[in-house]
Amino acid sequence: METTEARLTIDDVLPWYIAVLAGFQHYLVMFVATVMTPFFFASAMCLDVNSSDINDVINTTFFVFGITTVLQATFGIRYL
Repeated sequence: METTEARLTIDDVLPWYIAVLAGFQHYLVMFVATVMTPFFFASAMCLDVNSSDINDVINTTFFVFGITTVLQATFGIRYL
């Protein structure tokens, strides 16, 4: 098996266009995961699929994800 060098190391900075594309990909994945999770667990939470309660769950999920993003961006994992 042939060994190859890594293209990027941990200290390298991505070109701006790759960083933008990777960020957009991450946004799409997280958005879909955030919106679809309440639909998957709706029956376990005794919610109707068409009820406005799912909207409340989606809004709460976005709010909590926003708080955790701010906490992770501020503190990271430095204090664990």
